[in-house]
Amino acid sequence: MEFVLPFLNQSPEQVADFINKELNDTTLETKYCAVIDERSLGDRSALLFVRTEALHDDDERRYVTVRLPFGEVNTALGCYSVGELDPEEHLANGAPPR
Repeated sequence: MEFVLPFLNQSPEQVADFINKELNDTTLETKYCAVIDERSLGDRSALLFVRTEALHDDDERRYVTVRLPFGEVNTALGCYSVGELDPEEHLANGAPPR
């Protein structure tokens, strides 16, 4: 059996749209995720990807993407999952200060 990469050559936005539309009746978190891509192998980083809510009914949701080292992404995801940190507030102005 050959492993097929389901999101190969797709942007983080395309992956998020798929997850939001196709997996909305699951227990999976669809508001934030980490994206490990070809760059991750070289610099040991990942994209922290957060979907923000629309400000008005006619606005589209937008996405905030920040590349951080693996350790920082892991810490952020843990804080998001237990409610210690709000993903939108955390990335509201781009990358958090180091």
